[in-house]
Amino acid sequence: MKKNLKKFVLVFNDNTSTITEHYELNEVKNCYLNNDVLVNYNPRVIKFCINVVELLPDDESYKAILNKWYDKDEEISELKHRLDMIKDDLSELIDFIDEERMMEAFDKPTRVSDSAWNLISNIEIACGLSNKESLSWKKFNK
Repeated sequence: MKKNLKKFVLVFNDNTSTITEHYELNEVKNCYLNNDVLVNYNPRVIKFCINVVELLPDDESYKAILNKWYDKDEEISELKHRLDMIKDDLSELIDFIDEERMMEAFDKPTRVSDSAWNLISNIEIACGLSNKESLSWKKFNK
């Protein structure tokens, strides 16, 4: 007796998606998720499948799956924007400190650091997503 085909949602690295039919989830993952198959090849864009979800019988499940996936990408984008705004404000704050001749005050030690400048430097490092140094730091105030 032949199994029934099931529907699966394929989500790609460019936030597009499509529905495909296969017999089992593992079959779909092996074919698409492991990047064995380029779904769409264009010299400028290589599109890989980055998530596979079984589509439930009701049509609304497809929308819910995609909304959940896209919300995560939107959240990451918003967090990166917030970090950029923090770095921008910090740069303005440093300029202000210099212009108002308050540099000496920031050379003084703080409760948790040898100087206040170290704290400003730590903010810059933590906002730089390419720098992994801050991932090992602990909070001062727990």
